[in-house]
Amino acid sequence: MSGSGSGPDPGSESASSGVAESRETTPDLSRRRDAGLAAVAATGLLGTAWWLRGSLTGALAAVSYPPAVVLGVCGALLLELGFARFPDLATRLWADRRVRVVGTGAVAVGVPALAVEVAGEDARLATWLLSSAAGGLLGYVALLAAFVGGLLPSPETWFADG
Repeated sequence: MSGSGSGPDPGSESASSGVAESRETTPDLSRRRDAGLAAVAATGLLGTAWWLRGSLTGALAAVSYPPAVVLGVCGALLLELGFARFPDLATRLWADRRVRVVGTGAVAVGVPALAVEVAGEDARLATWLLSSAAGGLLGYVALLAAFVGGLLPSPETWFADG
């Protein structure tokens, strides 16, 4: 996501040699950071699934229930559409480290903890939780790859006039 327009241009030399806050808003650094956060969340999901199922094969089955994965992908797309519609709000929120930590923690720790809690009583619900979260990450990473690869324009431009 790009900054709100105040301060140096994120692509300029002064921004790249300036303060950390200016550097953090550059699209390349932001997308790398976001990919790293997604990897942390995915590790938490897969690790929990592995622990619950006792094997990598079981873990992959626990995070790949198709209807739940589709639900997660759709959720990621809807969330990204909301961010694209209100880019200033999205930029302000995502610039706050607390939002990034809580968001990543919810997927990396919160969903797995809830899945562990319900797994003994309802393994199917645990699978739905893990698979929908994994689908959300899959959808997000696919969008991120499409932005970085130039297949899709940056979300900030989706609802722009002109």
